[in-house]
Amino acid sequence: MISPTLDPKQENEPLAETERLILRFFRSEDENDLHEILGDEETMRFSEPAFHPEQTRHFLADFCIAKHGAIAAVQKETGKVIGYLLFREDSAEVYEMGWFFNRQYWGKGYAQEACRALLHYAFTTCRAHRVFAETIDGDRCVRLMRRLTMKPEGVLRNHIRDNKGNWADMILYGILKEEWQEEAAQKTDACISTFRMEEFFMTFSEFFALVKEKLSQADVSAIHEDVAFQFDITGQEAGTFYVELKGGKLSVEPYDYHDRDARITCSADTLMKIAAGKLDPVAAFTLRKIKVDGKIEKALLLKQLMK
Repeated sequence: MISPTLDPKQENEPLAETERLILRFFRSEDENDLHEILGDEETMRFSEPAFHPEQTRHFLADFCIAKHGAIAAVQKETGKVIGYLLFREDSAEVYEMGWFFNRQYWGKGYAQEACRALLHYAFTTCRAHRVFAETIDGDRCVRLMRRLTMKPEGVLRNHIRDNKGNWADMILYGILKEEWQEEAAQKTDACISTFRMEEFFMTFSEFFALVKEKLSQADVSAIHEDVAFQFDITGQEAGTFYVELKGGKLSVEPYDYHDRDARITCSADTLMKIAAGKLDPVAAFTLRKIKVDGKIEKALLLKQLMK
């Protein structure tokens, strides 16, 4: 395993965030939550035998913390670690992923939500070329792999013993970066066509990339003044970015922008409807789908930018 070298500050920062979860590195205080997962026989049914408390303590300290071999899925509402996500660099730009979730939280979509965020982290932040997973569970685990659009890569027959000592097939699935990018593009296209982004999990990074692509196609030749907006996006895709038109050149960047003419707050769904021409910005403001702080007359230029 290739262990990452991290600035100490990075260890305390979220790696990814979803509507219900935060993904971060494990900490020593996670021991009890982790043992609820790894110490449960049913959860570990298709892996090794359930851990004893001392095993969990050593595994947390050595593999999860010292080697950064796994990531914790933390429920936002409670701050509790409800998921263990294996994530390690197997070889250069190739990562292995896996997952165990606290059995009390099964059937609620947490595993899929966390794994989608983990794939995004792998292919963007870590610049992975390929991510793979392996299992002896041909039912629940394989179904999740397929929902993640992973592809079957083979079966190693009678390759490993299960935790009862019986030989079992090892099932391999994987996904390449270009396949993940294609799936993400299809998902965002579906968001635009249906205008129901709440049906899809999309990170702010994915949403921002989509917005930037749309705005880059804007014809700004009829706008003869400089203008700068900061957009505060609310909801599942929450984040901040700015749009600046200066000297006829349009810039779109994922940062706060303090020297702005107007600050616009709205949901991702509202902004995508405006970008697709399905919602007039003035109507959105009247209906209070958009909040504008600053120069209203400058904000009206949004209609021209979004043509």
